[in-house]
Amino acid sequence: MKVLQIAPKDIYVTLEISLTEMESLLIALENAIIEYDGKDIRVARAVKYLTKEFQPMLDKIVEDLKK
Repeated sequence: MKVLQIAPKDIYVTLEISLTEMESLLIALENAIIEYDGKDIRVARAVKYLTKEFQPMLDKIVEDLKK
């Protein structure tokens, strides 16, 4: 993976990542166990983003690329 661009919007980072790297990330996410006490709202938001948005988006990209 390499950083292609950083732009000052909300600070967006453009990445280049291979299909193999995306598949590795998906395997890690599918097998990860996230433990936290639920008290920190930032952690709750991050976990929600990771599991409800990032992982499904990555899964769809990989699925589409394999077609």
